[in-house]
Parts: sequence; C-alpha cells; structure tokens
Amino acid sequence: MKLILEGDRKVPGWSVTNKTRAAHTNVVTHPDDLSMFNSDSVCAIYAMNVLQQYPQRSVEGVLNEWRRVLKPSGILLISVPDMELICSMFSQAGTPMVAKVNLMKIAYERASSGLCEEMMRFYLRNIGITNVRKVSRFNVFDAPSTNPGDEPDTCAWNLHIVAFK
Repeated sequence: MKLILEGDRKVPGWSVTNKTRAAHTNVVTHPDDLSMFNSDSVCAIYAMNVLQQYPQRSVEGVLNEWRRVLKPSGILLISVPDMELICSMFSQAGTPMVAKVNLMKIAYERASSGLCEEMMRFYLRNIGITNVRKVSRFNVFDAPSTNPGDEPDTCAWNLHIVAFK
C-alpha cells in the first residue's frame, strides 16, 4: 500500500487520505492518526505541504506515526516550504514587496511551524530514520498530469526530503 496524505486527486496505485470525505478520498483520517493501518504495512508515504500544518512540538510525533506504518525500507516523501530559503529570499536586497507578501503567504498561511533541511534531518534522526536525502523533485508519479502537487513539487521554495525506514 502507498499513501498520499491530504491528497487532492486520485492517483493510480496510491490510496489518498483526507480529513474529510471527497470523491478522490480512500481513507478519512488526519495525517497524524494512521491507526487504521497496521505497523510496517505501508510501502510509501507522500506528504506534500502537510507537516508544516502541525505545531513544532507535534512534528516529531507526526513523523513517528508515519514511521510506524512504514514497512522496513519503506519510503517517506516529504515536501514542505523551506523556511531557511524563504527567509533568505525575503531578506534579499531588492526583493519586490509583492514577492515578499507572497513569501509570507507561503510561510504562514496554513502553517503552524517552519521547517528546513537541518530540522527535518534532526526530527527524522530522533525517530530512528537516518537514510535521508534532499532532492530537487520526487519523480515518483508516471506523468506530470497525475502528480499530486504537480506545480508545488517544482517550486523553488519547497524542500523535498526522501527518507527510508
């Protein structure tokens, strides 16, 4: 089984979870509650713009729940706004005000915590996941038209982490 957490469309071969029922939803649940899945039962988890919705104090617990359901050697694909990059872009001399407003929206709309590569590695290491790498994009879906997060997946301000249990 492969899960897309908080997905916005059906993708062949993947089960989509959401907090509310929708036509494309296979499982209604919150991303931090995967209790309906057995431990070591999921091959892959794709979480785009999900983790930053949790307060900093909850991030490690959410990641630990995802780790619990992953099979040994299971893959975790996490994409979040890169707070370090966003701050750098925001403070760069000459950044137009409209760009700064958009960066603030990315950083703070629907976000409860800011994350960067170093923090993600720290949290993942704390729950026992050490095989972690940053990538420019995931390239796990067959075609761009079926890629959940097609546009944000290529956004310069998103951090893409691939981690193996």
